[in-house]
Amino acid sequence: MFTTNYHQQYEINLNQNQEEKLEIVNTDFEIGYEIPEEIVFRDRCFNIFFFDKNGNHKKLECYPTKVKTIPAKYIKDYAIYYRPDKIGHIWEVKNSKFIYDMKQRLDDDEAMVDNLNNSKHYILPFKDNLIEIVAVNTKIKTLDNSKTFNDSLLYRSIKSPREQKIINWSLFKGLEVVFEGHNIQDAIEVKTSDFETCTTPLEEFIFNGNDLIIYLDDKNEIRHKITFKNCKKIEFTNVDCARCLTNYYYGSETYRHILEDEKSDIIQKLKEYVKNPSELEKLQHVKHFALPLQDNLIEIVAEDISVERVN
Repeated sequence: MFTTNYHQQYEINLNQNQEEKLEIVNTDFEIGYEIPEEIVFRDRCFNIFFFDKNGNHKKLECYPTKVKTIPAKYIKDYAIYYRPDKIGHIWEVKNSKFIYDMKQRLDDDEAMVDNLNNSKHYILPFKDNLIEIVAVNTKIKTLDNSKTFNDSLLYRSIKSPREQKIINWSLFKGLEVVFEGHNIQDAIEVKTSDFETCTTPLEEFIFNGNDLIIYLDDKNEIRHKITFKNCKKIEFTNVDCARCLTNYYYGSETYRHILEDEKSDIIQKLKEYVKNPSELEKLQHVKHFALPLQDNLIEIVAEDISVERVN
């Protein structure tokens, strides 16, 4: 087991005090850094395509509760994952504080607690982005090197844009709603768009390390392509966990809309971690977008957004 003194330790009461620890996963390969990773989400399954340092094409497959991506240069604990003697490894977070907190909040949902009991918390430090995953049944397969990413059956045929959609934004303020001592809705202040997704949007997305492209259906079941440009952070959360964390984005006026959070805690935390002046300047111009969908909450910190109708 590997536990670094640089990593923050947590005290968690799980019948007895246990500390959150990092452990290198014993695999037969190390992550390569010549070709960037690529993420595809389809049919509720995450697939991360990458190459190991020997040039073998790999695919990590999982059904996650939580996924986060962040540029490697913004990582607070960069020295842990990217040290010369540790680079290329996949890490597991033992006694994960995130899993523990979710179990405490979902203690009346037996199915979700059972899911979390069988979940593992992994950290994958790729060249340009660090990816964090909480999931069950995570598998890694070696693929045929003669096939490129675009040959994968997981890719939908990329549809040609037909019409760029202009998004209109309006400020929405909602008060906290409490009923019989229970929080029903958090106080909220966000920009809400006039673009509304279908109840079952059938979302799919591709992340190439820079831009996030999401395909989904609008309220009229017309397919659209949403592009988030120059992403600085992405968070994907299963809706059951998202709702237990906060009802901030799931009010009647905000659910299924593209939102912009002007008082973003996520952006503020990124600014606290970044020391490079040029990178800090870039963070002055990013926006925090949120898509509260039926099955997942997707949050993106990016420079800009575009929406296009596709064939």
